[in-house]
Amino acid sequence: MSFKQYIKNEKVKDGIEYLSTFSLPFVIGLGPNDFWAIMFIGCLSLFVPKLAFIIPIYVLFNTTKRRSHGKAKRIQAPKEMEQIVLFIQSNKLESLTEAIESNPTILHCDYKKQTLLSWCKFYNNTKALMVVLQMIKKYPPEKAYAMAA
Repeated sequence: MSFKQYIKNEKVKDGIEYLSTFSLPFVIGLGPNDFWAIMFIGCLSLFVPKLAFIIPIYVLFNTTKRRSHGKAKRIQAPKEMEQIVLFIQSNKLESLTEAIESNPTILHCDYKKQTLLSWCKFYNNTKALMVVLQMIKKYPPEKAYAMAA
């Protein structure tokens, strides 16, 4: 059956109905759902290469934004942080207080993405936790950064 014979035999009311019932090279028509599914997949395939570049950039931007969101600006952890974490682990409270008083900005630094309070909780050292909390009350972030400058 040729294309002209098919058009003469079929009564085509609307252009969309025509497109959904006729497919080349076969005379067998697609259903309306199949036609729209193929149209959607065709349109989607235009944007997939762009999404392959945009999605990693979006994820990178949101993860760096989320990490700093809601927290006070933290400075880079000094080399002494490892020693202070060891003081917390070994329960040397006098050495801990001396180290914090010599450099109070340590209270507001992160070491391996954790604060001093979280290190105290990690090692289950409640005495060191109380010392760190008292030092945080004594040296709030503004005062600690002002002393460092």
